[in-house]
Amino acid sequence: MSKVKTRRKVRIISLAAAIVCMTGYVCVNAEQGGTLFTRGRNAKGFEREPYTVTRINMVGMATEKITIDGKAKEASWFHAVNYAKQLNNYIDSQDSNSPIKSQDGDGPGKYKGIQWKPGMAKVKVCKLLWNKTGLYCYMEVADKTKCLYKTGAVEINSDSIEYYIDAANKDRKSYGNDNNEEQYRLDRGGKQTPSGSHAETPGQKAFLIDSKSISTSDGYQQEILIRWDSHNLKKVKKGNKVGFDIQVNDAVDHVRKTQVIWNSWDEAWFNPSTMGTIRLGEKIVISKAQLKKVKPGKITAGTKKITGITTAGATVRLKAGKKVLRKVKLGKKKRKFTFRGLKLGKIKKGKRITLVTKKAGWKTNKMKWKMRG
Repeated sequence: MSKVKTRRKVRIISLAAAIVCMTGYVCVNAEQGGTLFTRGRNAKGFEREPYTVTRINMVGMATEKITIDGKAKEASWFHAVNYAKQLNNYIDSQDSNSPIKSQDGDGPGKYKGIQWKPGMAKVKVCKLLWNKTGLYCYMEVADKTKCLYKTGAVEINSDSIEYYIDAANKDRKSYGNDNNEEQYRLDRGGKQTPSGSHAETPGQKAFLIDSKSISTSDGYQQEILIRWDSHNLKKVKKGNKVGFDIQVNDAVDHVRKTQVIWNSWDEAWFNPSTMGTIRLGEKIVISKAQLKKVKPGKITAGTKKITGITTAGATVRLKAGKKVLRKVKLGKKKRKFTFRGLKLGKIKKGKRITLVTKKAGWKTNKMKWKMRG
């Protein structure tokens, strides 16, 4: 298969994929709606020509408003594709021969990689969403050796995630001066650190990414929002292509040991054309939790029991105002619920009584009454 100079603009059809497979390369399908990504493997690690192949991952549009709290609790996140398995380009940061790259971005060069080993950082979750506000990313990283950014230290020598964007998919080999391409770095402790001369850093620009980083039992998780208007995009619509990439830095004692990268091989920081490509897709469809056959039709001080049918596996709460009176978590196959022995005599007339049904990945359903005398 002939070499091509532009990495992200080539769509590989099934025939070309078959040819690639016959030439000894390993073919890996994108998880959702993309082209094929090819990577050659040898006994010493990995070798790849950086501008030969591409994959395009489809990103769903968020159904509801996304709050940047580091928890990704909205239903849209539940349905978003997890691309964690694609983040498998590991580089030994202490090996001067890994990678060997052309600094002018012209390539191609040969890139040596390493296999994951216990103790190295590993991406558990990598999900993306979009809406008219911007591009959202949620990451979960397993990394028990904590190394936070230290003032005065080299920024890459800390546990952090770098987010790269080519907002208008211009596919240039160097960063421009129009804010289209950008590199953001977020420390596992939540500090945004400088990311090069082309980066948005405190004091240079009025805007940064919206972000939240939270520690977990085995590492950390991050949720970010990159706003379209920060990159001069006024109109964004379904079908748009965006250059995007992620790099996770794993450091010990303020020395970066390894990197794990989604698409490029430690090139996106100087050559935006090596980023991967995402396509902005359809709005995510989320079913609404059922809530029906609820009795009674009115609630009074004498109401002793409330029964109903809802979605199996849901959590049902009975609330008076903000106070939770009763709560039940249904089993995977159970749909009926009953609240018995209710004592509602002390609730004031006119108080809002609400039955709330929630299930991960489903829209919350509410049924409301006013307390009657």
